[in-house]
Amino acid sequence: MHLLVCLTSTLLPLVLILPLMHFRAKPKVPYPVINHCGNATNNCYKELDVPFIECNVRGVRPNISLDLLARTSEGDKDIPTDTVIDQEGLGYTSSVTTRSVFYYSDLFVLFVCKAYSSTKVLANDESIILIQNSATDISHRDVTLQHVERGTKLEIVCANDDIGFLVWKNEPSSNDGQQKVLLYAVFIGKKVSEVVQGDAILGRNGSLVIPTIDVQHEGRYTCIYGNGLSNDARSHDVVVVETEKLAEGKLLLGDLPNSEPNSFMEGDLKGITNQFLKELKGKYKDLYDAVQPIPYIKERLYCVDRVFVEGGIEFLDSYKGETMGNWKNLDSYQNVFNDQRVQSPRRILEGDPGYGKSTVTLQFAYDWCNSKDTSALKDVEIMILLRLRQMGGVSSIYRAIKQFILPKDTLLNEKDIEKIMRTCTSAVVIFDGFDEYPDQDITSGSDVMNIIARQMFQDIDVVTTTRSSFLPKKYPALTKRLRLTGFDDRARRYYIRKAVVGDDEERVQKVEESLKKNPILSDLCQVPLLFVIVAHMTHQSEKFRKLNSVTSFFRYMISCFHSHMKNKMDDENVRKYELLESEHHNLDQAAFDALCGSSQKIVWEKDDLVQILGPEFYDQYVSIGILVEEEVIDIIDDPGTPITEHVQYKTEARFYHKIFCEWYAAHYLSSYLQENADVDLSEFLQHLDPFDVQYLYRFSCGLNADSAEEIITYLKSIEGGDKFAILCILEQTGKVDHIEETIRALCFEGVIISGHDSLLLQRSSMQLLEIAAGNDVSTLASYYIIYVPDIIVLTNY
Repeated sequence: MHLLVCLTSTLLPLVLILPLMHFRAKPKVPYPVINHCGNATNNCYKELDVPFIECNVRGVRPNISLDLLARTSEGDKDIPTDTVIDQEGLGYTSSVTTRSVFYYSDLFVLFVCKAYSSTKVLANDESIILIQNSATDISHRDVTLQHVERGTKLEIVCANDDIGFLVWKNEPSSNDGQQKVLLYAVFIGKKVSEVVQGDAILGRNGSLVIPTIDVQHEGRYTCIYGNGLSNDARSHDVVVVETEKLAEGKLLLGDLPNSEPNSFMEGDLKGITNQFLKELKGKYKDLYDAVQPIPYIKERLYCVDRVFVEGGIEFLDSYKGETMGNWKNLDSYQNVFNDQRVQSPRRILEGDPGYGKSTVTLQFAYDWCNSKDTSALKDVEIMILLRLRQMGGVSSIYRAIKQFILPKDTLLNEKDIEKIMRTCTSAVVIFDGFDEYPDQDITSGSDVMNIIARQMFQDIDVVTTTRSSFLPKKYPALTKRLRLTGFDDRARRYYIRKAVVGDDEERVQKVEESLKKNPILSDLCQVPLLFVIVAHMTHQSEKFRKLNSVTSFFRYMISCFHSHMKNKMDDENVRKYELLESEHHNLDQAAFDALCGSSQKIVWEKDDLVQILGPEFYDQYVSIGILVEEEVIDIIDDPGTPITEHVQYKTEARFYHKIFCEWYAAHYLSSYLQENADVDLSEFLQHLDPFDVQYLYRFSCGLNADSAEEIITYLKSIEGGDKFAILCILEQTGKVDHIEETIRALCFEGVIISGHDSLLLQRSSMQLLEIAAGNDVSTLASYYIIYVPDIIVLTNY
């Protein structure tokens, strides 16, 4: 190819034919330049109050495209940007800008500017910038006092969290409130570690190390850290002392249970209260940052605030001491603490399995730890969150706080905790899972039972979560009862948008359509735990469109648990794995026996369950996520036990959730009934209330058609069981053709839905009507639904 050039003069036009040249130009700076970093480096840390970033490459040919992305522990994420490409002479300038700096996190973020080019014109295609939001005040964050011996090595741990990036700052004791940046580091994507000033170096897991500490190192050291989706800051006040003074300090700070009074407690109540609050918040952060929507994908953890979506919540409007009344709506979970209609120092928060009782307690913990503006807990001084399933044999509330919330190396003892609780300005105590509390039948000596009965902590707000069928036997008349009612359409849509697909409206509608096209599972999607799994898995698989019963859904979900693990295995191990997947008889019986117990305690000591299942089977099901382990306290009171060995730790195992226990118990029940045709079901199932373990019955009918007939006959014989039996019939085929006559007969007699009925009975009745209407069962044509207070009656006129 040639270039035609025409030159003109006053005499003659002159035409030259020249070869066409392809020009390439490399920019002076061989990487994308971020405005706050300058030309000298492709990585930097900045504290900004103006949320604006520009990245550019100047004087390049051919032109290249740029992108600004937020780098997180879950990968690089898009943000709103503007891109411009200008030609300047023979070269091009590409630039990309954004004002959405704190789009995913409000304190500390990491951005990467990426260049895309068909030719290698840049030595480095990426530049990064760490940005701290200077408008966010971190002065109120937790501060730890640390005494260090002069001349020794100092190592300060930033956090036990999964840190994606961090910056260490120092405010010397002699300084006037001015901080200086010591170093920063990035651990995700391109690894970066830069010492800015001073003699500190980066240690293991982001710790700060000063090899030889001296007096000039005294001051406040602050670590600001994050992973792109969550962040926090922790400070340490370092005091350098001589050896003899440090020894005296250790005696003052030591945990001396036999010394009265505690000199540290008496001398610095404010100091130990601050330390107590720091340790509480550290524990709660570990809990609320580890929400796992899909149990078998253990590497996908979320902060509770990112995935929490409010479902329905109601309170019982009744006179003092009455168990009957009208259930009325609350607008929000926040109203538990600030609605005048439920003001009381004692509240019970009820909900069926999977309805989010534990999740809402984690959201309360998040709100309190982060002083969330909209939360009624933001001004509460102390919040205690205890999981009652851990507390078997632990009668003292102060011991429970020390053993289950504070770190093992805490310097605080039980007397410190008691003093703090008695002198605090305000407190909230949350007992999660009373239905799983091993000592719920103990009538005396239990602080938990005394607190629920308001015989302790009379002026402290206490919330107890439990299943509706497992209310405490003794609670004061002033107790307010609330209950979670599950997800409605609005909550489901909001969750899909917030936690599954983001703001992509097309994908939101696709997931919603997948769920709506499967009306048999509509009741299932009211259960937040199961809906969350459905939503995430529907987004990833089209197979959900074909599932037409709760049993088929759960069978498919369990297969996904196993498939996820098999994909990680070597081929030679898969055959052995598949055998353990299908042969789970011992687990089936263990689950059934646990549900038949009076307290339905679905927790085992690890060694006992390993003996029942075998070590290989046990390890596999823990790895999958169907079984989970938990460390709890074991109190040894045998005569002759040394005092230092009275309190020991042990490992317990339990199902990920009670619904999983019901799944395996259903295998046992359906097989047992098939093999024992003459069993008296009214006696055999006397401890298994269908309205408490509904999925056990539904799964059993879906797993085995022969045993289903016996179960359905039994259900029809109990009060309210005829409507529930319809749902169990549907489990066999997922179709309604063969049960139209049964539906017609029930509708002909009239269907009454009362607020006094259990939620399951109400939903069974509503689903019965939905099935009838959706399948044109002609009886309904002459019927009307009328409403009277708290009762809906289906009748004909």
